[in-house]
Amino acid sequence: MSQPSVSTALSYHKLRIQNTKCKVVKRQMFNKMKHEKSKEKRKRHKALQEMREAQGEDAAPKAVPHTTESLRPDDVTYVHENDDEVLADTEIDEFSEYFNCETPPKILITTNKKSSLETRKLLDELVNVIPGSEYVKRGKVDMKDLVKQSTEKGFTDIIVIKRRHEKT
Repeated sequence: MSQPSVSTALSYHKLRIQNTKCKVVKRQMFNKMKHEKSKEKRKRHKALQEMREAQGEDAAPKAVPHTTESLRPDDVTYVHENDDEVLADTEIDEFSEYFNCETPPKILITTNKKSSLETRKLLDELVNVIPGSEYVKRGKVDMKDLVKQSTEKGFTDIIVIKRRHEKT
C-alpha cells in the first residue's frame, strides 16, 4: 500500500482538527500539522537544492517569484535611466546647469507685503547664515513681478517669509 500524498494527509488532519471540541487538543493537533507541513517543505527544498548541485551548470534556472512588480505589464510611459533620448534632452535643458550644481545658487529672500519687526530680524539672520543670499524689501510689488525681476537679476531661488498672526 502506498503512502498518502502530503495534501491528502493535511486535509485529513484539517478535518480532524475541525471536528475536535477541546481547544487544547485542537491547538496541539494544529501545531503538529504545521510542523509536518514545514518538515515536508524543508525536504522538498533540500532535494531540489541537491538536484541543482548535482546538475551543476545544466540545472534549470530558478523560478521568478510572482510579485506585483514582476507581474506588472510594461509601461510605455516609464523612462529607463540610460535612455538616449532622455540623455540628449538633459544636455540641452536650460536648467541642467542649475540641477548639476554647475552654477552657484543666488537666493532672493523677501517677505509678504506687511512684515513685522520680528520677521525683518529673522531675515537679517537668514541673510547672514545662507551664503549667496540677498534681502529685497518687497513693498507693494506683486509676486509675479518680483519673480520676473529676480530672474532678470540672475537669482536662482526665492524664499518668501510670512508670519502667521495667530496666538499659540
